[in-house]
Amino acid sequence: MDNSAKYASLREQYPCFEYKGFEYGMEQGDFKVQFHFVCKEHSFSPTHVFKQKDFYSFSHLSKEQTELLLFNIGMIELVSYWKAFCSPTILIHSWRLNKEQTDFWRKIYFHGLGEFFFINSIDADIDSFVNFEFGGGREMQALDFDLEDKYIVPIGGGKDSVVTLDLLYGSGRDVRTLIVNPRGATLDCCKQAGIEQKDFLEDRRSIDAHLLDLNRQGYLNGHTPFSAMLAFTSLLFAAFSKRRHIALSNENSANESTVRGAKINHQYSKSIEFENDFRSYVSKYICKDFNYFSFLRPLSELHIAKLFSQLNYQYVFKSCNAGSKQDIWCGNCPKCLFAFIILSPFLTKDVLKAVFGKNLFEDENLLTYLMQLCGEGEQKPFECVGTIDEVNAAIAMRIHKEEPSQSEILLTKWLQLPVAKEYMERKSFDALFALQQEHNLSKEDFNILSNPYPAIKKAALRRIFKGHTPVILGFGREGKSSLRLLESISENQHIIVADQNADLLRQNAEKIDRNAEVKNQMPKTEYRAMTAEELSEGTLFLKTPGIPYKNINFIPTQKISSQTDLFLQLFHSQTIAISGTKGKSTTSSLIYKIIKDQNPDVVLAGNIGIPLFDMIDNIGEKTIIVAELSAHQAEFLHRSAHISVLLNLYEEHLDHFDSCANYWNAKFNLARKQSEGDFFVFNGEDARIEALLASCNIVSELRPFKSGDYVYPEPKYLKGDHNRLNALAALQVADILGLDKEQALQSIVNFAPLAHRLQPVGTINGVSYYNDSISTIPEATIAALQALKDVQTLILGGKDRGIDYGIIVEGLKKFEVKNIAFVGKAGRRMLSLIEQSGMQFNTLVSDNYEEIVRWCGKHTEKGKICLLSPAASSYDMFRNFEHRGEVFSELVKRIGKE
Repeated sequence: MDNSAKYASLREQYPCFEYKGFEYGMEQGDFKVQFHFVCKEHSFSPTHVFKQKDFYSFSHLSKEQTELLLFNIGMIELVSYWKAFCSPTILIHSWRLNKEQTDFWRKIYFHGLGEFFFINSIDADIDSFVNFEFGGGREMQALDFDLEDKYIVPIGGGKDSVVTLDLLYGSGRDVRTLIVNPRGATLDCCKQAGIEQKDFLEDRRSIDAHLLDLNRQGYLNGHTPFSAMLAFTSLLFAAFSKRRHIALSNENSANESTVRGAKINHQYSKSIEFENDFRSYVSKYICKDFNYFSFLRPLSELHIAKLFSQLNYQYVFKSCNAGSKQDIWCGNCPKCLFAFIILSPFLTKDVLKAVFGKNLFEDENLLTYLMQLCGEGEQKPFECVGTIDEVNAAIAMRIHKEEPSQSEILLTKWLQLPVAKEYMERKSFDALFALQQEHNLSKEDFNILSNPYPAIKKAALRRIFKGHTPVILGFGREGKSSLRLLESISENQHIIVADQNADLLRQNAEKIDRNAEVKNQMPKTEYRAMTAEELSEGTLFLKTPGIPYKNINFIPTQKISSQTDLFLQLFHSQTIAISGTKGKSTTSSLIYKIIKDQNPDVVLAGNIGIPLFDMIDNIGEKTIIVAELSAHQAEFLHRSAHISVLLNLYEEHLDHFDSCANYWNAKFNLARKQSEGDFFVFNGEDARIEALLASCNIVSELRPFKSGDYVYPEPKYLKGDHNRLNALAALQVADILGLDKEQALQSIVNFAPLAHRLQPVGTINGVSYYNDSISTIPEATIAALQALKDVQTLILGGKDRGIDYGIIVEGLKKFEVKNIAFVGKAGRRMLSLIEQSGMQFNTLVSDNYEEIVRWCGKHTEKGKICLLSPAASSYDMFRNFEHRGEVFSELVKRIGKE
């Protein structure tokens, strides 16, 4: 009997499938539910055991809330058993559904079983394949649940879910993972993410053994919509753990039909259609506050593969259905081949071979699957795979990256297909990496995907700190930057801040006490003295530049790192590090200028004013990072930059290093900690650098420069022999980067002070105006006041990010500022702190920059300076700090002409 006849026979033999109900309660500390389904002589009692964890409780839900959620889990659970008989009627005891609800379930069953119907050659239609009857009167009504702004991310062991996990972790979201029936790959992925079994939500789902007996006896069998099961299960976990957001990892590619010309989608319950239906149903009949959405919906499968290749899960993820029980890639199925293809543009052949056990492009037995994946057939494989377009694009990208070897028979065969010519001639595949607009993400979550690179790197930092008790040594500008980042990516982590300034420690400890009501939701930050006894709990120490090692020599050096050290471990390949006793700020700014004139995707940070961690959100995958580093920042490095520049070595900083040798060695870490393929640019006329080079084995490529090499036009503003050497160093960097030399020389000739950093705007009626809009933190503003003499009028404020503005109050005591204009919420908070201190200034409070500039001109004496150095972010009124500086500069010039 064929399956179509069997379908008709079973429906006649088993006209009614009954959902009897469920029972639930505590069993050995866990929450267990058992469902009861009956179809004539056959009965089934599948179970779910929701494991008890310390971070949530089962007891806070009411009976009504619990049973509403469990009833719906039963509704999706039953389809796995109903499909054995395909009874024309489903009888639901105790509960009653209205027409909209029955339409919802009929649609899920029909489309969720689309592959089942197709594989079994069953001709079913949505209107008549099943009807619902009811044996009770209990109706579903939406209820209120106590939910917080936190996330659940279901993990299955594949690549997509770990991309979601890392991006949300790296963006500071409070996330718990959810696993149904943990296995090797899911546990390995969690372990790689730094998640222990006690920390994730866990459902132990058991299928009734009688169903497996029926499968062996020849009853109808096939694929069921597991993702729909996960959707309803996740609601219960969200209620238990009080988490509002359920972030799935279903990509845009899941919307494509599996069978050409038919609405049959193996991944229906991962599609946007199901997601929208589910959200509507849940909002109307369960709770309007649950937020179920796919975080990766705007992305293609190819885009996700690219992001995944930047993570560190390649050797632990698995998504092969055939090999799932053995927790392996079988290497012989379409799912394995698809995963291999989609990752091939981004991972090397050696890595892929290590992951999959072989180069799948060399396996001719997979040719039929290749043809199906490429669209050379009536249907794609019934697996969770990407679109035909993505498969062909991935193969073309792989071939563009590396010509196929003679043994890669699948690539050779693909090149013979008619479709290959189109894809090989396509100039760009950017469309496959564009964000799709049909999704249910919030604006904040969508913004993560607009530039996911910072979140990827922050997630890597989170893993570094996981399991440690980090200690920040020094609480100046860099120490505060490190604390901000640590608190944003850590979950209930114990953080210690140590400083030699007892008053500073006391003030910050008091702030923590005042915020006691949120302390349980934040990392636990303690402020302690810098002594061996106080810091004995520490396991990873972040030394800031101002702390000499001689003051902390009770700490083993192997436990010491720094912000610079961690930054370079993550961004090594993108970073140009510049150091030297003299000239490093000028050279850093010059290199930045040369690159900026040819490539806008460049940032400048480090010792020049902006802590490296504060720049992470501005860094993309292709961003070039120009980092000025002091010897103090280079003292404890495990890895240096891809391009390191050392300008000179003189005697200095003996108070910090005790000896010149220690000081020079710290700077020379820029070369010593490089790898093969890196570049070391250095002053070939500096005997100290030459001596250090001779004393150790440097593996990077050496790029010396000497004063006689400068045979170019004289710069307009860079005067003196020392600046010629700085220019030569910058030209070496430009050459390594492959920049146009003539343009680079033009940049040097025209090099002027860095825009928005102590930038002279002009002198109007004897008053000199300076644009220092780049100073978005109090420390940078104090540094600007120190650098300029005769600042009489200061413009402060902007967006209030909640940082400590007490530094401004203390700093102003040291300068002769008389007039201050306060802008935005940050400015108003600074004014309040200044008034509390008893200091008196001539003040203006305004958000109108034209009014501010006119007021400054009126109240600043001739020969004095008016300085825009806001100590606050610009995003409340401007696109960025550059935009703010441009507006200020234009107003000064316009008003000056009046």
